[in-house]
Amino acid sequence: MASQELFLELGAEEIPASFVARAVAQLPALVTTLLDRERLEHGPATAAGTPRRLAVVVREVADRQPDVAEDVTGPPASAAFDKEGKPTRAALGFAQKHGVDPSALRVIETAKGAYVAVHEEREGRRAIEILPAICAELWGGGKLSFPKTMRWCTNDGPFPRPVHWLVALFGGEVVRFDALGVSSGAETRGHRFLSPGPIAVRGWDDHVAKLRAAHVLLDRAERREALERELLRAAREAAGALKPDPALVDEVLDLVEEPHAIVGSFDPAHLELPEAVIVQAMRGHQRYFALGEPGGRLLPRFVSVANTAQVVENVRRGNERVLRARLSDARFFFDEDRKRPLASRSAQLSGIVFQARLGTIADKLERVVALADSLAHSIGKGELCSDVRRAALLSKCDLVTLMVGEFPELQGVMGRAYATGDGEPEPVATAIEEHYLPRGAGDRLPSTDVGAIVGLADRIDTLVGCFAAGLQPTGAADPYGLRRACLGVIRLVLDRGWRLELADVVRHSHGLFRVPLELGPDEAVAGLQEFFRGRLRSLFGEEGHRGDVVEACLAAGADDLCDLRSRAVALEAYRDRPEFASLMVAFKRAHNIAKDTPPGAVDEKLLVEPEEKALGQALRSALPVFRQHVEAGRYHEAFGVVVDRVREPIDRFFEKVFVMVDDAALRENRLRMLREVSDATSRVAHLHLLQETT
Repeated sequence: MASQELFLELGAEEIPASFVARAVAQLPALVTTLLDRERLEHGPATAAGTPRRLAVVVREVADRQPDVAEDVTGPPASAAFDKEGKPTRAALGFAQKHGVDPSALRVIETAKGAYVAVHEEREGRRAIEILPAICAELWGGGKLSFPKTMRWCTNDGPFPRPVHWLVALFGGEVVRFDALGVSSGAETRGHRFLSPGPIAVRGWDDHVAKLRAAHVLLDRAERREALERELLRAAREAAGALKPDPALVDEVLDLVEEPHAIVGSFDPAHLELPEAVIVQAMRGHQRYFALGEPGGRLLPRFVSVANTAQVVENVRRGNERVLRARLSDARFFFDEDRKRPLASRSAQLSGIVFQARLGTIADKLERVVALADSLAHSIGKGELCSDVRRAALLSKCDLVTLMVGEFPELQGVMGRAYATGDGEPEPVATAIEEHYLPRGAGDRLPSTDVGAIVGLADRIDTLVGCFAAGLQPTGAADPYGLRRACLGVIRLVLDRGWRLELADVVRHSHGLFRVPLELGPDEAVAGLQEFFRGRLRSLFGEEGHRGDVVEACLAAGADDLCDLRSRAVALEAYRDRPEFASLMVAFKRAHNIAKDTPPGAVDEKLLVEPEEKALGQALRSALPVFRQHVEAGRYHEAFGVVVDRVREPIDRFFEKVFVMVDDAALRENRLRMLREVSDATSRVAHLHLLQETT
């Protein structure tokens, strides 16, 4: 069967940068799903996008569907024919529906029994006949998911921006369809200002090449390379070094079709502001890149990125004028904020709602101060309690400052700056900023114990409050950032090796709330334990631990996160040893046989076979030593004891001893011994959950 390239492009008004990346990620799966649904075989799909266009190409799309020969089932045979073998109304209706004479019906056996069927042979349709509906559904059927859309015409959509053109080519032939108020064709558009006219294209490669000549870099990797090259050129021109900002690079990448960097400057007097304020004023709304000296100090210059190299001076002056106004505002906010001590703003927090069911920010801080103090004592950091309580008390006070009101991204940063200016102890000021860390996966962690303790208390208060108030995440929705908060708790605890019992911490936090909660402490503990398990599975998987190892250790308990990791590391070290493989099989077998047997003491007088006597002796010898290692957290040594002392006796037991004998006393005694084997490591890991390797 012959195949052709399917190439589609949608051209629109400027699409928001974050929407472009989102759509490009969705397009390959969407278009191939539609092709699969219509039984059109195909090769790989690739998508690309810029602010003005979204494009996708699918290689090796079959030029027609395969022919189909199949039995289409209808009603059960018992309902299709009467006692005399004549077709019933059900059979007649089925035959009429499929355009055949009732005599063509036959009975076939299926997994559900005997059914009436008709044999159908259908010739596959040509792809060019099917593709118009696929294309119209892809663009106009609401398949693409965006944070915000509108309807720009009455018949289909919605879409984020008005659409101006559609290109649809199959093997160079135009696929004719209408969507979003536009008819498809074979003409794209180049750069809005440098090449605005129509450009005829024949396919993907021709399209990419002609767009490049028309000042549009469709390929994201090529556009990134051009952007980074321009940024470095501009930095050299300004005699500075770019302040690293990968997130801003990603955003700007989808704001332009052909990047051109322009150097601008601002009044050096503004350098008296905290560096974070200047950088945020540049990047927050303007998407400017900050420049620094080789030593790191900020320079009074910046780099902006334009979509054209024309009228550079006008662009530079406009950018400088806008930044001048923003920095002047920032200077005013900074001076006004410093007229009052940071601590004096705590009373204003009672007017800010944290969450309608959980009270105000002031209520939250009261809980966080108490919880942080308790945590400091629990982890043996009682000497830090004074700084911990002070940092927790001031941790949200900058939320009511003018600067954070204008630049919300600076919460914590400004708190630290203002606290330092007020003469607060350095650990307190640092903790005010760093208690927000980590803000997400891969972000740095607090540099001090004070900041980590306050951050831990803040996140636990949020998690416990939201869970107990019935605000748990559902599906993809997580409006209160509870998954991020949970991962933050895990990373903070594991990074510092703090030994905490999650259940105890949750119960203590729950008791600090002074508002009615839907869930009691035990229910909150149960819900959060399961929630933490989900995040731990993800985190340990990213660290390289195998899924069955993680599940085996989680089943033994996950309250002490550091203990959990130690157990997983030890089990991972033994997991692939040949001698451990047979032990794992034996433990799995012991669990399956004895899982319904109540625990109980083994009667040594009823151990009659040499192999069961040997196993009993091995357990009496190994288990006390095993438990000593477990109590001391020496899990590697604990597994070693089981391997060295129990593996061979239990293997011989299963080879020679029949468990389910007729003698009830012997049978129950052997089951209790197997239950003892199965339970032996349950404090460390449930070995029966490990998967056998081949």
